[in-house]
Amino acid sequence: MLLLLAKDPHASEQINRLLAGQILWLGWQDIWPVALLYAAVLAVWFMSGQRGFYLLFSLVVTSSVQMIGLYLVFATLVLPSLASKRLPVAWTVGALGYLLGFTASVQLDMPAGPAVVVALAMSALGYNGVVTVRRLASNV
Repeated sequence: MLLLLAKDPHASEQINRLLAGQILWLGWQDIWPVALLYAAVLAVWFMSGQRGFYLLFSLVVTSSVQMIGLYLVFATLVLPSLASKRLPVAWTVGALGYLLGFTASVQLDMPAGPAVVVALAMSALGYNGVVTVRRLASNV
């Protein structure tokens, strides 16, 4: 990718868009094709007896990166699941991270993608901090 952009005068903007994304500037014309792809991937996965996960996962991740950026996709995949192995807790950490990130982005006039990534990390660390303090307090 970097080699393809090496001669482009707008390469730094394109690389920034690929990494940080433009989540706030997505329109329905951007979302519908990807939503249909996600629906097709889920249908294929369930009809195939849940085989071919990595191939289907690569299609979903690639389309997501093109829409919202590399940092946000991988932070969304990794940080909530590092916070907790329990799915409802991970969903809550992820939702809180997005809420805090978008709020910080609007209030502080920052790019939304990186703000959400930082907020996801803070939410995950905060949850783990609370769990650790409770565990230590119960052992005393």
